[in-house]
Amino acid sequence: MSKRLVVLVGLLVVAVGASVARMTWTQATDSAGWTARRGHAADTMGGQMWITGGSTGTDSLQDVWRSPDGVTWTQATPAAQWYPRSEHAMATFNGRLWISGGAWPGGSNDVWNSTDGVTWTQVTAAAQWHPRRSHCMLVHNGLLWVLGGTEYSLFWFSDVWYSPDGDTWTRATSDAEWPVRANLCAVSFGGNIIVYAGHSPGSYFDDVWSSPDGINWTRLNPSAGWHRRDQAACAVFHDKLWLLGGQDTTRFSDVWYSSTGETWRRADSAAGWTARCDFSSVVLDDKIWVIGGYDGDDCNDVWYSTGDLGVSEEQGAIGFAHAPAAFVARSGSYRCSDRTELYDSDGKLAAVLQEGQNPLDVSPGVYFAVSGPGGTSSRLIVTP
Repeated sequence: MSKRLVVLVGLLVVAVGASVARMTWTQATDSAGWTARRGHAADTMGGQMWITGGSTGTDSLQDVWRSPDGVTWTQATPAAQWYPRSEHAMATFNGRLWISGGAWPGGSNDVWNSTDGVTWTQVTAAAQWHPRRSHCMLVHNGLLWVLGGTEYSLFWFSDVWYSPDGDTWTRATSDAEWPVRANLCAVSFGGNIIVYAGHSPGSYFDDVWSSPDGINWTRLNPSAGWHRRDQAACAVFHDKLWLLGGQDTTRFSDVWYSSTGETWRRADSAAGWTARCDFSSVVLDDKIWVIGGYDGDDCNDVWYSTGDLGVSEEQGAIGFAHAPAAFVARSGSYRCSDRTELYDSDGKLAAVLQEGQNPLDVSPGVYFAVSGPGGTSSRLIVTP
């Protein structure tokens, strides 16, 4: 059956203070059982989310907590075997929780692991990489990786290291192509390590970098479209890269995602949680979670989203710059000038159209299209 696609104003939509596609956020708890904190680290293991350490702004912490649902939290230990710390890094690897480095007082290079969050084993007191905090640790290609960070805000790093066991570390590069930075985002995605955001003295970053091996790096985008920032949270969720919150001279509560690392789209301009930095995000139970952080005060609230983009169009918030200009695709296909995602009235992703000619196999109805690097939105009507 052939369909016609009518585009209202194409990309000549003027958005005033509103986001067409918005995520729905639910507060699991406004006050978890643990002390409000920032600079903690979090990950998932055994069907539960775990948080370790952090800071109250005056004191560093060494407790460990776990929860299956973000509501009920159980303290695994009030005082782990490692020193109190914040700005450390955490990963789950080979059935264990791992932490590395962190502020004690300006940076450390010890590595610890645990199978239950209660008993921790020191794998090494001094890894081969320089002591640091505000770095990243991740799992990629069956190895643990450590990259970036700072020590005492005097030494700044763009080195990359990997290890099969957390004890013996090999330097992939001492100076990656991306500028030195701390409080960065780094994840394993699509067979590559992706580095984005962060800061170095006098600079905040909005660039995105990719490497399959930690040695050879490619800049995917010099300016991704979101505001330059550090202390953001990041995740891989629903086969996409995500960036949440963070700060530069102000704090943010926006949420962005990308299917490639090159083109980014805004999922939410102002999430339900307060603008914050220095918090954690994990993925559990097909939800993306926001845990604690700093919004002007230390937080111990927990939020989640299923990632569905609910459509909201507040009256007067979206206006058309001109009278409707229609394009009709009588053959059931549509030529895009840029990659475009179509969302139905429930906020569900209905189709992804690539640049160039595309088959248009969606049911008649009203759709919201998000196109281009800036996530420009327009309304599309498909008729039989």
